[in-house]
Amino acid sequence: MSTGADSPLARLVFALLVLACFGAFFLTQRLKHIPTVVQHFEFSSRFAPQGQHKIERISFRIRSADLVDVSVVDAAGRPVIALASGLALPSYQQRRFAWGGLTTSGTPAPPGVYRVQVRLRGQGRTVLSPRSFRLVAPAGAAGGGG
Repeated sequence: MSTGADSPLARLVFALLVLACFGAFFLTQRLKHIPTVVQHFEFSSRFAPQGQHKIERISFRIRSADLVDVSVVDAAGRPVIALASGLALPSYQQRRFAWGGLTTSGTPAPPGVYRVQVRLRGQGRTVLSPRSFRLVAPAGAAGGGG
């Protein structure tokens, strides 16, 4: 005697669910190995616009050649300064930028957490660096005493 669990329809549904699970697993594995559009972000975790480390050196490369806008943004995502605008970058070549801790108006940026934002004009995409860096106050500034 055949129960509902042994019916051909139940077996077919079970087989389709197993195949869908395997398909989803292999698709996610493949997606993990597709390179991101902006790669190899490099910068320090802390930056103080004084002493030996006066300039934050920022670098990255892009997967496909494009015109890019590069900015430093604060923790809220507001632009602090543009490092490049409409710059033609070739694919897979590490490009370096420098930031001296100043805002667009030329005043020192406040201590805090910052990220790098890259806008790829041709692709219509904007990418934030996966990591942030911290701008620390110069010694003796903001109540540091003397």
